[in-house]
Amino acid sequence: MSYNGLHQRVFKELKLLTLCSISSQIGPPEVALTTDEKSISVVLTAPEKWKRNPEDLPVSMQQIYSNLKYNVSVLNTKSNRTWSQCVTNHTLVLTWLEPNTLYCVHVESFVPGPPRRAQPSEKQCARTLKDQSSEFKAKIIFWYVLPVSITVFLFSVMGYSIYRYIHVGKEKHPANL
Repeated sequence: MSYNGLHQRVFKELKLLTLCSISSQIGPPEVALTTDEKSISVVLTAPEKWKRNPEDLPVSMQQIYSNLKYNVSVLNTKSNRTWSQCVTNHTLVLTWLEPNTLYCVHVESFVPGPPRRAQPSEKQCARTLKDQSSEFKAKIIFWYVLPVSITVFLFSVMGYSIYRYIHVGKEKHPANL
């Protein structure tokens, strides 16, 4: 093989490698968040394949890569703790979260196997709702249970004091005195 033929073969391989890396690049997934008192639902939509022609129909990367997975990172801004979870389906429900706390979610899609560049999603933040039941419990305790308990305690102390004054104060003196 001549130098020219070798040069052309290397050029074709480089061109093929470049095209493969562009076509195998995975875009960012779409993320939608829904909040509740102690949970956040994360709904993921697979990225679309890059279109050469704008008139082409969109093709989901999920159709191309059946084993497409998502790495979901969650940041609790109150405690500044982060944890990650690998998801294979399109929904993830994060439960047992702290109420009235801001959580930020960041998602990256990946395909197991040879490394493919993936663009991460935009960081989205959502605040869990206030826990109405704990506020209600605190209101009941401080406005009803505590005053009634203090009143019952005070009446008990007064009743015991009156009982002692009436009955214990009338001790019999010894007969020999």
